[in-house]
Amino acid sequence: MINFIMDKKIVVLEYQDSFADNFSTYAYGKIAQDRFELDCYYENTTKKRMLFENQMDNFNINYSYISTARVDKIAQKCKFFDFKDIKSKKIKEDKILKLKDFKIDDITYLSRDIKAQFNFKSIDFIKNYDLLEEINSINSIGLYINKNDEIDYKYLISAINRLNKYIKKPKLFIFTRQKINTKIDMNYEILDLGDWREEFYFLMQCKHKIIHCTQNSYSEGLWASVLNGKNYFYVAFDKKLKPSKKFHNWIAV
Repeated sequence: MINFIMDKKIVVLEYQDSFADNFSTYAYGKIAQDRFELDCYYENTTKKRMLFENQMDNFNINYSYISTARVDKIAQKCKFFDFKDIKSKKIKEDKILKLKDFKIDDITYLSRDIKAQFNFKSIDFIKNYDLLEEINSINSIGLYINKNDEIDYKYLISAINRLNKYIKKPKLFIFTRQKINTKIDMNYEILDLGDWREEFYFLMQCKHKIIHCTQNSYSEGLWASVLNGKNYFYVAFDKKLKPSKKFHNWIAV
């Protein structure tokens, strides 16, 4: 839907390469919209719009578009929405929001309504029901590693060792197309299901998580953890992220 009535301040959300990075940008936009009563839009460019909708139409998110000419006018002012704007009292001008790494500290800003928009509209894509049953029935740990990231083995081994202290009889499910070239002292299985929707849904269903905090893996691991509907779970993340807030059962390694 394209809205031409723009009485409020405008924040333009930049398109990202992955659905999980788009989650982060969209979430910050919705947080800003709720806090400052502004309007969020995406640029109405055909190619980017089609790629975005191809992924995001699987979820319950709501989005609107404005013209490239309007976006260019905002961009010429070089006004970018940054992390500091989240904590500000007022947004005084139109801005462009390009944030794609959602900070752990900012999880507290996520309302139930925002989280609900990241629910799949349908789960008809699920084929491996036996695997899903196993994930739901044991102390499963989910880990996503993007094919384009260098694996941080030192961190992963430390995270695995830490979770081994808290979880009885865990099994690690590694969602990746990469080979694991190190010894893992835990029962594990490498999964390449061929459908990003099924993989993300299964990653969410894992009772515990290890977030691989690298450029292309971080957002998917983070959002799978945030959207996990379990009442009790552990999440391991790299201490280099240095969040100032502590979340129950989130462990810096």
